[in-house]
Amino acid sequence: MLTRLRFPKVLIAPALAAVVVLSLQPATQAQDSNFLEEEIVQVFRDLQAGRLNPQAASSECHLGIVGSEDADSLRQVMSTYLEVSKSNAIPAFCDALVEAVVRGDFQAEEFMPLVSGKDKEAEAYAAGRILRQVYISHNDLLSTPVAGDAAR
Repeated sequence: MLTRLRFPKVLIAPALAAVVVLSLQPATQAQDSNFLEEEIVQVFRDLQAGRLNPQAASSECHLGIVGSEDADSLRQVMSTYLEVSKSNAIPAFCDALVEAVVRGDFQAEEFMPLVSGKDKEAEAYAAGRILRQVYISHNDLLSTPVAGDAAR
């Protein structure tokens, strides 16, 4: 498993890759990165084409993050960022992230700097753009009566 994944990668990668298990086989970091990139592109395609159930993807995102070592930090950050209770922070984040992908608010290519980690400036820009879209999607979900009840 990649050990250098930290905030914000750890909070975004599990959702977009539908909790891709990178440690299935021993591999170098470059191989893991290539595998993750392919999985992310496929998740984007499947979500946007309706082949992947958004609720299932959000659930996988939640499970992947809750199982990470950074879950408590993410819970605190997203609780404040999305203005939700700590118990709803990770589900709200995952719901909003998946919704942003479904709507096409950002593309898989825009996420790739977070995977490669080669260009820190591109990585920071990608993280900021994605977190912005998460915030917008979260607020849109809150304004939808049925979905808004779950996101609160």
